[in-house]
Amino acid sequence: MLPGTTRLLTYALSAALIGALALPAAMLGQDAESVASPEPTAKMRFLAGHRFGPTDLLVGGEPVYEGLGYATITDYVDVPAGAFVLEAVGPQSAEASAELTSDGRYTAVLVPVEGGVELVVVADKPKPSAGKAQARVVSLCAECGPVRYDALYHKKALAKKLDYAKGKRAGKYVPVKSGPLQLVAGVRGADDPLAGFETVDIAPGTSYSLFVVGQGPSAVMLVPALDAAISSARFLNASREPIVADVYVDGRKVAQRIDPGQAANKPSQLLAGEHLVQVVEAGMKPAAGTLHEGVVDFPAGPVAVEVVAGKSLEALPMPTSLASKPKTTRIRFAHVDPEIPAVDIELRNMEPVLRLEPGQWTDYMTVPGNSSYAWIRPSDDVSSIFHEVPLDLGPRENVTAYLGGSPEIPSVDIVIVSDPFAKGKKKK
Repeated sequence: MLPGTTRLLTYALSAALIGALALPAAMLGQDAESVASPEPTAKMRFLAGHRFGPTDLLVGGEPVYEGLGYATITDYVDVPAGAFVLEAVGPQSAEASAELTSDGRYTAVLVPVEGGVELVVVADKPKPSAGKAQARVVSLCAECGPVRYDALYHKKALAKKLDYAKGKRAGKYVPVKSGPLQLVAGVRGADDPLAGFETVDIAPGTSYSLFVVGQGPSAVMLVPALDAAISSARFLNASREPIVADVYVDGRKVAQRIDPGQAANKPSQLLAGEHLVQVVEAGMKPAAGTLHEGVVDFPAGPVAVEVVAGKSLEALPMPTSLASKPKTTRIRFAHVDPEIPAVDIELRNMEPVLRLEPGQWTDYMTVPGNSSYAWIRPSDDVSSIFHEVPLDLGPRENVTAYLGGSPEIPSVDIVIVSDPFAKGKKKK
């Protein structure tokens, strides 16, 4: 977030908006009532491209942000979908009508124009993909005329001839290299091309908008904004009960027939953020009843989600493998269950793991002879045993053992997943 980020007001939005956001917590049990279907919402953020002073923003007459300052962009906020009037109230006020689609993303921008400001709504349609990056340019300088935007060290333009006055304001999302990106603009008629914008660090699996705002060619600045990021979710069944599970996210089946002690065959690619997760017995549909369901906040990057064991659904960071194919089998342990306290893992013929906390994982450890034995104990009561399990692994594998289950002794279990080998790396 840039310096001067706006403060979210403490007073509530309209009753309709509160109803759309107030979803119940995750529930357990086959006969549990389903999470109520929320009212359709959209996501909107706000950007001030003028220097006239702090501005307050309202959606449908309800205040959303106050004191929005120059070149500051807010986080997305949920607003009701449908037709609404957006209002900016400040030293220079403006309003605009907008038709907001369900699950759509938008940026409302205050643009300085002759005689005041305009309130412009830009549709954000990011489509990030795992391991790749994309960016677009949104040119919001009313007096700049046609502008071409290039990124240094990229072979093609990010956008050609964007022209605010002619309604050509947002370029398309285009693939870019992850890492530092410096935007360069060329403005027809300007003595000095627009250059020297700040460098933006683009992460893999993200989509960025590069907003160019200002009064004229000699007074513009770049406001970069993260539109969306990918969450690569691996669903795990750490239950000891004979339950085979299917998983639905936002009403779409994303994983099927996950056996106890197993993981989904591959991660599911979701936009980072909140999603409704519903877990059912294999072959069933959510309408017939769920084992688990709840709204889960998925962070960007690889995450692990237990879908049967325990009493809650949560997404925790998950390790990724960059290791080459080993000469002998190796294992690492990842604690992905916030319901379970820190654990010690005692390993036969191996070094023990002490106090592994939720969200932590170990380095790879060599397993002698592809086989060992593990005892999992609560760190604060090592006289107890959460679980004990033989480790009989295939030859020359890198595997991750994800720790999960329910907090009652001895219900903790592990889900062992074979990690892919990194390409282009030599054997160690």
